Amino acid sequence: MSNNSQWIREVDTASFQQEVVEESLKVPVIVDFWAAWCEPCKQLAPLLEKLAVEYDGKFILAKVNIETAQEIATAFGVSSIPYVVALYQGQLVNQFQGMLPEADLRTWLDSVLPSRLQELLTSGMAVEKTDPKAAEVAYAEAAELEPTNDLIQVRLAVVLLAQKRDDEARAIIEKLAERGYLEPEAEAVQSELLLRAEAAEEGGVEQARAAVAANPDDYSYYLKLADALAVENKHREALDLCIDVITKDKLGVGLEAKETMLQIFDTLGAQSTLVGEYRRKLATLLY
Repeated sequence: MSNNSQWIREVDTASFQQEVVEESLKVPVIVDFWAAWCEPCKQLAPLLEKLAVEYDGKFILAKVNIETAQEIATAFGVSSIPYVVALYQGQLVNQFQGMLPEADLRTWLDSVLPSRLQELLTSGMAVEKTDPKAAEVAYAEAAELEPTNDLIQVRLAVVLLAQKRDDEARAIIEKLAERGYLEPEAEAVQSELLLRAEAAEEGGVEQARAAVAANPDDYSYYLKLADALAVENKHREALDLCIDVITKDKLGVGLEAKETMLQIFDTLGAQSTLVGEYRRKLATLLY
């Protein structure tokens, strides 16, 4: 069979990273280690090529000649060929050595290819930040396939929040909270919803600033401004306001300022450098 299909690629040492490792982050890659002198390889190759065309993009077939890509063969511990491995999302999923009849080969392929549910989750997560509406479509279909999957519900809440559909996101979070706990990302959504609700009461940043200017000695207005700033992603200014309130009124409104800071930390996530910076500042003030 001709191997001119877009799903069949000749790969060497120079192209392996791009054609195999990086492609596997998007779609499974089946790597066929072969050599011109290997008779079983000549029997297996047409079957693999036929299935690559038939599966039409569900996987990429990467053909690696061990004679010209010895470094890659060594890295995979190839001692006998044909040797076939499946990689997905940068990880080795499965492998087999020797010849397989077509029926067994189909069974093996189906065992390593992602399910429809996995495909939907992967595609949704790939576009969450750039196209939350498209991610929502993928997650909604996934939820139809598995209505009780809490992970899907969390992802739906995230993309609904990104589209400012707060009531729908809140309904999901409240339902998840009935279990008695929330995943970290669900907690982040919950905190953002609280900040938005509190900020909405003040009518946005400019009105909140005006309220602070009119009531400079009432620190509760500073916290309302912090909420409004956080909703507009001005997190550093919001956190600085909270620090200022804690400094001036540690045992009064400062206690509420601490809670506001913790809410902002939740929305930013534990990996945020800003969270690390202001956790240290908060600890210094409190202890």
